[in-house]
Amino acid sequence: MASMFGVSEMNALQDLCRDDEDTALRPAQSAVVQRIGPNAVADDGGEDKENAPAPRDPKAIWADDEIPPEEALNFVDAADDKRKRAAFEMLYKQDVYLGTEKNPSSAHSNAIVYKIKFPGHAHSELDVDVTKTTLSASSDRLKLALYLPQPVHADRGSAKWDDKKKVLTIELPVDVDEW
Repeated sequence: MASMFGVSEMNALQDLCRDDEDTALRPAQSAVVQRIGPNAVADDGGEDKENAPAPRDPKAIWADDEIPPEEALNFVDAADDKRKRAAFEMLYKQDVYLGTEKNPSSAHSNAIVYKIKFPGHAHSELDVDVTKTTLSASSDRLKLALYLPQPVHADRGSAKWDDKKKVLTIELPVDVDEW
């Protein structure tokens, strides 16, 4: 089978990916791109352009509203914390009844279940903290701090300790109104 890409095609692709003065859009070109881009499709129904959101930096990975506030980052593993990370497993739980229209995707899950291993521990040694977007479980020797993949009802969550397996199971109902 013949190759679809030759040297000239690979060089052209490399030129497209390069972001320097020679290949970057010039102001006149970017105005044309903006004029015929997705913004051109929107109805101009007299919007107040002075109060429109500032254009997003094309090199930014996240938008400003996607970055959590600094106080939300306090729970994350600190560099000077020498405790090992606890092993864990995450599962999606879904209540399915005959004749329902649900599919097996995480978007239709009712709860998120975490199974966290604390070998050699007793339940009295554990400290657990859950918010709408974070989970933190720790002991004097192990720790786990996570951002949750979906917002949850932290006040309706439940935890169960299996003393034989030394596993903490935390079930958190998904907040479908936020998701």
